[in-house]
Amino acid sequence: MMFLDTLKLTFNNANLLWKVLLYHLVCIVLVSGVTVAVCYPLISNLSSAGFFADIVALAEHNAFNLRLDQTLITVADIINKFIDIVVSDLPLYLPYTIAAIAIIMIFGEFLGGLAEIPTKECLYGYMGSWSRLGFMGCYIKNLGRSVKYSLTKLLVVLPFDLILIAGIIALMYLYKLGFVWSVFAPFLIILALTLFLSIRQVLFGGWASAIIVKNKHIFEGLRAGMHSYSKALGRVFSVAISAVLIVIAINIMAITLTASVGLIVTIPFTIIYLYTFNMVAYFYTNGLRFYIDKNKIVSPRKIEDFESMYALKDII
Repeated sequence: MMFLDTLKLTFNNANLLWKVLLYHLVCIVLVSGVTVAVCYPLISNLSSAGFFADIVALAEHNAFNLRLDQTLITVADIINKFIDIVVSDLPLYLPYTIAAIAIIMIFGEFLGGLAEIPTKECLYGYMGSWSRLGFMGCYIKNLGRSVKYSLTKLLVVLPFDLILIAGIIALMYLYKLGFVWSVFAPFLIILALTLFLSIRQVLFGGWASAIIVKNKHIFEGLRAGMHSYSKALGRVFSVAISAVLIVIAINIMAITLTASVGLIVTIPFTIIYLYTFNMVAYFYTNGLRFYIDKNKIVSPRKIEDFESMYALKDII
């Protein structure tokens, strides 16, 4: 039921989709502008070398005709081209490369993270009292807490994300090892991506939920979120795998069936869907009742059903 309740709540809160889309478009414009302004010499040289033209050609080639094996080969070649350009004048381009990566991964992740608590508070308002909260109102009200949360999350989660990115890039180069490895490479990449993202959801998905629902401080929320999910770890992890596979599937279909235009809808849908899963999992593992719609309230098993007898020994 956790899986179905997540889907129902996501569609029942579809009004958040356009707000999340607009917010992240603004973030993309800001991050892109800062990156170009700070790293203009590198950007200019990449453009002259046809780097961005290769990316556009890749997008055009995959429109209505996505082949994962060919795409991975092309992406690996683009990465090699980028490395060759940087190495061609390392003293000049290395500082700009480091700056660009820092701006995109740190500044971009920070800005995106500021929307997590407001979005989940909107979901909490619906689930807890069947009320519609305004995204901007929640954003402004929680700005101080969101800044602390997003900065702390960068320190905790960014190393995990870097390992994921490095692993995916390494798997792309399996094509260089011969026919057998090239056959299994797409499967291994999707498998690794699914497992890493599912583990990420289990480890950190309950963090912001605990901050909102239980009014926890930042580090208390991390501990409380992990503790909540650990009560039904197998169940939460199984649903997380299903959620991640759905996210991967709908975004691939958006690329192949709509020439990537559908990503305008599927990317914010992905964000809301995963945030909703985080909230639903937190409510389930804590035995908290919540609204699916105005006519249906879900009553999960109480928290005592998840606790061990040792943990309950002092409860009278």
